[in-house]
Amino acid sequence: MKKTAQRFFIVILCCLFSFCIATAQGIENKTLLSEAPDKELETILSESNVDIYNVLGLSRQELLTSVRAFIKYVEDYGFCPRYAIEETDLFAQQVYTAIKNYYSKTGFPTKNDPNAYFLTDSELFSTPENVNNFRCYAYALNRTVNTYVGQFSGTALTQTQINSMTISQIADRVVQDLNSSTLKYDCAYTLSTIPSVASMKTGQTLICVRKGSGFFGADYHFMRRVGSNWLHKPGQSSILRYKYTPSNSLDWTNEGVVNGVPTAPNAIYSGNIIYIVFSKHHYGLAYTGYSYHSGNKHYYEYSGTCTSCGQYYSSYYVVKACSGPPCPSTDPVLRIDPTCAE
Repeated sequence: MKKTAQRFFIVILCCLFSFCIATAQGIENKTLLSEAPDKELETILSESNVDIYNVLGLSRQELLTSVRAFIKYVEDYGFCPRYAIEETDLFAQQVYTAIKNYYSKTGFPTKNDPNAYFLTDSELFSTPENVNNFRCYAYALNRTVNTYVGQFSGTALTQTQINSMTISQIADRVVQDLNSSTLKYDCAYTLSTIPSVASMKTGQTLICVRKGSGFFGADYHFMRRVGSNWLHKPGQSSILRYKYTPSNSLDWTNEGVVNGVPTAPNAIYSGNIIYIVFSKHHYGLAYTGYSYHSGNKHYYEYSGTCTSCGQYYSSYYVVKACSGPPCPSTDPVLRIDPTCAE
């Protein structure tokens, strides 16, 4: 009886061992999703409700080619690249869900060696706690909630619009965003050449934008000058410090650091760079002598042409906190430059 039990136990162990070997081989031999035939790939995407028709302004074959390259990148690095264009970002997340569903039983294929890529044009600067919540445009505007070009001046630009727009047109939409009632940067303008640090006035911020191409078509990327550093945030990467001064002759990439691991680029930005200067207030306007008090604030009227953005104002009010009446005399500095206002 004991021998029979022992034999039965050995048979069970052999079966379990054989099952484990077969399962392991099945996992190892599972076709990579990035290598699946077009029809099979379409079916897998469809099962996860990913629409591959009339999306992002691409034809079916263009989209399949783009999706395949995107999937390969995810298989290599194990994370979903995020995008500065809302429509594209949402589509990428849908494809990423399909990838996770495909590998739900076997697990993702082996990721790249963390030491396989080294940053070339940038270096790690900082990693905010909410690093996954915002991307390059938000960082350029010093925001920590994700932001899309155009969302403050109408609607966020779509992938199709970005594909056909020039970098100057994109920069103009950024200026409109800055001038919006939400962001309230009264003074904003574009330049084709980089202004020197010495030429910048108190309260001004300098950013730059460039157009390029990624998996799903045209893309854009922003950098912001902080002191003498040019900082940027590619996708969900940590904040990086660009090693060089932005120049039309030197391409940018979206290499990054995600979860502490350097990641190879999947987009290149090689077009002309547009610089954008902005501040909360105008410069060089003349005080008209008219002012009034309301609530806990005093309003001073200015007029003239801004020496920075060049806009003319027949009536522009600068606001200062005031506990009056009686109200204090107009600050002499305010008469020269309204930047000291709230």
